[in-house]
Amino acid sequence: MSIPGAAAITVLLVDDHPVVRTGYRHLLQSAPGIAVVAEADDSASAYEAFKALEPDVVVMDISLPGPSGIEAMKRMHAHRPQSRVLIFSVHDEAIFVSRALRSGAAGFLSKASAPERLIEAVRAVARGESYASGEVGTGAAGVTAATGGGRLSDLSHREAEVLRLWAQGLGLDEIGARLGVSGKTVANYQSLVRQKLGVHNDVQLMRLAAQIWSGSG
Repeated sequence: MSIPGAAAITVLLVDDHPVVRTGYRHLLQSAPGIAVVAEADDSASAYEAFKALEPDVVVMDISLPGPSGIEAMKRMHAHRPQSRVLIFSVHDEAIFVSRALRSGAAGFLSKASAPERLIEAVRAVARGESYASGEVGTGAAGVTAATGGGRLSDLSHREAEVLRLWAQGLGLDEIGARLGVSGKTVANYQSLVRQKLGVHNDVQLMRLAAQIWSGSG
């Protein structure tokens, strides 16, 4: 989609924090040739805006209320395979980057990046290029051997989130409260994570999680 009379790159901005969206909108619209045409705060509204406006680029966080940004992106690709989605997230560990790119993201940018990187990434993705900033993807390096042959990239986004919160020392109910699910559901996710990563108990899982997010080898 393009704005009548202009060659602007049209952007749909998806983030569940209004203050954050406001900052990113001002940043993007300060750049020549970029126009934020809509905003959304969850996957459902993002998908509806995407269908209605067909933006050139979707800038989307991973962590959203309800279905994740990864799931929203899959729906967008199913509706319009040529859609261009830039994942823009605070969770820049390799486990999340790999999951996003394998699911069809055109790019991944860490929220820790310099502001001008977002403008650079949007333009690159709009040109049909892939984009990944230098800040992403290093946090899980070197841990494949510790997983008993399991692959971190096999984890779903929700399973990866559970593992990350487990590494922070949160209990089942605390994780459930963060994710909007029950403690029992979190326990089920942990069981799936253990199976996929080839670890046999919670002690091993905690050690692995600490290794991944501390960057230790």
